[in-house]
Amino acid sequence: FICSVSSVVCGMLVKTGIYKLLNMPIENAFGTYTFYDLPLRYYGFVALAGIACGLLGVGFYKLAMLMRRVFKKVRVRGNEKISHALRILIAVLAGGLVSFLAVSAMGGGHDLILSLGSGTTENAEALFGFGLAGTLAVVLLLKFLITTVNVGSGIPCGIFIPMIAIGACLGALLNMLWQAWGMDVKYSDLMIMICMAAFFTVVVKAPITSIVMICEFTGSFAHLLPVILAVALAYTIGELFRTEGIYEALLEEYEHETRQQERSVREVFVITLVKGAIAERRQVRDVIWPKGARVHEIMRGDEEIFPGGDTVLRAGDVLKIICKTENPEKVRDELEHILG
Repeated sequence: FICSVSSVVCGMLVKTGIYKLLNMPIENAFGTYTFYDLPLRYYGFVALAGIACGLLGVGFYKLAMLMRRVFKKVRVRGNEKISHALRILIAVLAGGLVSFLAVSAMGGGHDLILSLGSGTTENAEALFGFGLAGTLAVVLLLKFLITTVNVGSGIPCGIFIPMIAIGACLGALLNMLWQAWGMDVKYSDLMIMICMAAFFTVVVKAPITSIVMICEFTGSFAHLLPVILAVALAYTIGELFRTEGIYEALLEEYEHETRQQERSVREVFVITLVKGAIAERRQVRDVIWPKGARVHEIMRGDEEIFPGGDTVLRAGDVLKIICKTENPEKVRDELEHILG
């Protein structure tokens, strides 16, 4: 958390300094959005938005994993390359069909997010013969479906922008309801950002990333409290439905499909920490160990230590490290680099 926040603070300070030196106006990441501090009386809307995003995020996760299982059944017996190409072809054809229905549902979604800001000159209502609410609902549904199809088919595509675009679209829909219930329209842009963070949180299971992301998008730390409220509620919804982070779930699926886990072996490494090495005088938890590696035991002279995360490593320590890996030589090289 400290590393993430420090990076954002430094980045924003550098950006602000450069813009000031060049006499350029400082804008947020989405130029069509304007943000105001949200009054406490509207926090009920924030809570409801967090719950709605949490439920939609759970639905996205479940549907994406279902699509993964469905596409795995599309196969040509004995030829995995053709099977993979066939899955991608199906997803591409589905994307082409969606593009005929709504161009806004295609691509990453950055332009869609921009079009939802209160400062845009475009009118989303022109996309369909529907009213604005109907248009947003259709775009949301199509974006939701085609993104899960892409995930399920195995197309090598990013889903970061599509996910926050789905959250933004849901936020724009909810704004229409909140405004009918008395919310001032000038807070609609901030509410969209809050929904982006909440939806992203429940799908990826990265609440801190979501909070920091909104600070970057808005160019301010002033909106932390409502963002944290929505993110916390969305994360709780995901926990109640026992969803995992989608990236971790997809990685596990990939490892299972390629049988990488079956090729892994348990290795024990005994290495002495050299003076001046990267890990010297660091706590165990502060060292970036190879994937799957765990410091099981430390011999310090005649003393035998079973380390915790706060155990400080010293030169001369003999570390017994256990690791399950399919590439022991690579792990040994990484450990020797860390320990000298």
